[in-house]
Amino acid sequence: MSGILTCRVCGATGPHPHFSAREMMFGTRESFDYFKCEDCGCLQITEIPADMSRYYGQGYYSFSMDPALAYRQPLKNLLNRLRDRVMLFAPGGQLVLPTLQTAQLRIGFEFLRRVPGLSLRSRIVDIGCGTAILLHRLHNVGFHDLTGADPFLAKGDHEVGPGFRMLRQSAETLDGQYDVVLMNHSFEHVPDATGTMAAVARKLAPGGTAIIRVPLVDSEAWARFGTDWFQLDAPRHFYLHTQKSLRLLAERAGLKLVRTVHDSNHEQFTYSDRYRQDVPLGRDPQRPDGKPKYDGPSPTQEDIARHAALAEQVNAEGRGDQATFYLQHA
Repeated sequence: MSGILTCRVCGATGPHPHFSAREMMFGTRESFDYFKCEDCGCLQITEIPADMSRYYGQGYYSFSMDPALAYRQPLKNLLNRLRDRVMLFAPGGQLVLPTLQTAQLRIGFEFLRRVPGLSLRSRIVDIGCGTAILLHRLHNVGFHDLTGADPFLAKGDHEVGPGFRMLRQSAETLDGQYDVVLMNHSFEHVPDATGTMAAVARKLAPGGTAIIRVPLVDSEAWARFGTDWFQLDAPRHFYLHTQKSLRLLAERAGLKLVRTVHDSNHEQFTYSDRYRQDVPLGRDPQRPDGKPKYDGPSPTQEDIARHAALAEQVNAEGRGDQATFYLQHA
């Protein structure tokens, strides 16, 4: 596909370079056209599919678990509550974090620890929360003003418990203001990045902090793998931002970037190499038994350790394939 296109982030027009990206999470290998803005660098899908529901479903990771099932043992809940409060609030609590076996929780606690003034009274909203595994844990910790919002919630609006509600809504339709507005790998899924960032600014209370965690195309992984980069995730990811394009959106919404933490891991290399060998992330519909198969040897623990070390290096250099951005009102 060619022609003059306008960047939906910065408004730059021109013959931006195009790329063809395949759907590889479920292995359909359907092809989608993306273009990369010559000005802000944002890689964005050229045309958003009319029916995105077919690209999610039960197999999608953020809807594939019921976190409420993990909170049925009162004694275990109490022990977790005590430990989690240490990890979130106590000096040196970050040293206890590696004991959290669930990666989503460990990462969530890491980025929440950095929020100034965080307390059990903080009003927190997680936009694009899926089944809200992090909010369930925070509710057990003792936070009593938690909101999960996701337009794809199967159950619709409902109360999980006292001070914890789930809403089938997007950022644009939410009411109220919050001390912490969280978008953890959901901002790249929204069709209107400018409108969503403006909604984040409206929802953020004075003195509050917005946390936006996204994959980044100005990364070593994109430079190495191009459209085989697994975090491109066509067509679910509409925008693969650069640090420049994310900062530009924030500034236009009246927000300032106060901190950036690159937190990529080995997956940017391990899984991208998998895609390069035409191996889907899950089952392979093109094989009779559905089991993905490498042309060569599958990754070893040594490969993963090597990729993890490389991830630490590119994070330190500001070239990791994902980062957490902390925003406040300008």
